[in-house]
Parts: sequence; C-alpha cells; structure tokens
Amino acid sequence: MNLAGESRRTFVLGLIACVLGGYTYLTTPAKKTLTSAAVDTSERLVFSFSAEKIAQLDLTYDGKHLIGQRTSEGWKSPDGAALPSPVIDDFLANLTKLVNLGEVEKGRDDKLSDYGLDPPVSQIALNVEGEGTQRLAIGKHNPVNTSLYAQMNQSSQIMLVGSIISWELRKLTDALQSAASAG
Repeated sequence: MNLAGESRRTFVLGLIACVLGGYTYLTTPAKKTLTSAAVDTSERLVFSFSAEKIAQLDLTYDGKHLIGQRTSEGWKSPDGAALPSPVIDDFLANLTKLVNLGEVEKGRDDKLSDYGLDPPVSQIALNVEGEGTQRLAIGKHNPVNTSLYAQMNQSSQIMLVGSIISWELRKLTDALQSAASAG
C-alpha cells in the first residue's frame, strides 16, 4: 500500500468517526442531574403547612407528654406557664421539612405493632389553623436504623421518615425539661 492511500483511508475513517460521534452527541437525551431530581422534595413532604399556622402542639416522646398553645405572648402550657418559644418554633420549622422517604408494603399478616405503631413509640398532634388536627404516629427503626416507621392521620399506609425526627423530639423535650427546672 502506498502512503497516499493510507492517508486517504485514515482521513475517511476519521471523518466517519466524527460524524457518528456528532450524531450520538446530538441525539442522546440529556441526563437528569442529581440537583434537579433530588432537591425537589416538596412533593414528598409529610406536612403541607407552614410552622406559623400551628396553633397547638401535643406530643408524647420517651414517656414525656407536652401540650403547648401559641399565644400572642409566645408558647404557653395549658396551665399558663411560659414555654421556651424559640425552641418550639425551631422544632416546628424542622418538623414541616420532614420528608416521606417512601411507603412500606405491608404483608397480609403484618400488624401495626410489627412497626412499633400499636402503640406508637412517639406521637405528634398539631392543631393547624384552617386545617384541623394533623397527627403523626412514629414507630420503631427500620432494620438498618436509617429511618423510622410512621403513620399519618391514622392512615392504613405506613411510611418511612428520617431518624432525625427522633433527635429533634429529644432536643425539644430536653430543652423543655431544662426550662422547667430553671424556672
């Protein structure tokens, strides 16, 4: 083979490679980036209201029971004692960001007690202005301890929520206990 024929063949193969590469580049659908798929959790939020609309909070966690009502002076207990409003507002703001991580497929023989929901480990009841009472029952951890089983408004559907809710509840009850012992 001569050098001119080899050069022509290399040029033609290079040209075909460029055309095929360009065609592939232009016709391949764009991949969805993680930011567009993972950041939009608004469709999966457990609660669909803002923290400012919560007029009353009733929660049970670790054997402790708290009832608080929002007043013009801040959060108060049923007997009129002041509660640490910034701590409660922080808890409620974080609670409204709680995400439903997925639904659990229950077997026919599964009982709520299998998920720690009969009776629930923790309960949160929120009286929301214009929407009534919203209830979240929280059960035990899933087998890998990354999530907790939960049930919204006594629905038959069981969902998974992040374990962070347990830490938020502990933080709130510890702050309330510290405020009660200081005051």
